Parts: sequence; C-alpha cells; structure tokens
Amino acid sequence: MNTAIEKKTVRIDTRVPVHIKELLEMAASLQGITPTDLIVAAISTASTKIITDHNMVQLCLEDQKRLANALTEKSFPEPTDYIKKAVEDYKKHVTSK
Repeated sequence: MNTAIEKKTVRIDTRVPVHIKELLEMAASLQGITPTDLIVAAISTASTKIITDHNMVQLCLEDQKRLANALTEKSFPEPTDYIKKAVEDYKKHVTSK
C-alpha cells in the first residue's frame, strides 16, 4: 500500500504494555518519525514478509509435487534436437579426457 496514493484509512486500536509504548516512542524519535508512522511501516514490512514466505513455501511444495510426478512418470517426452546435441557434446568432452 503506497500511502502517497492511498487516501482512505481505517483505525486500528490496540493495547500494549507500557514498556512497548516507550520503546515505540524512543524508536520513532530516533528515526525522526511519528509512532504511528513507525507502526504502519513495521506492520507493512512484517505482513509483506509473512505473505511472501507463505507463498514461497506453497510454491516449493507445488514444485516438489511436480518433480515427484515427473520422476515417477512412465513415459518421457522425446528429447529435442538441442538436448540430443548437448548430450553428444558432453560425451565428446567427457570421454576425450
């Protein structure tokens, strides 16, 4: 969410221990931003990372399933001319040494 473009906002209320509020205020002060801006940045960063990590795991699981299916298939497609030439070149270089 780009805050320069996004104008509509909603309120999120939360209660935190006093020491967390003090940490928030100190960190925001050190960064020269408001506590609200720090909260929004932290939530945005953490949420994006969580979603990205989740999607990466999902893709990895899907890739594992595809690989397992490909390895257990009984029929393989005919190699392309490019693959056949690569195999020939490989055999020439490996057997010539």
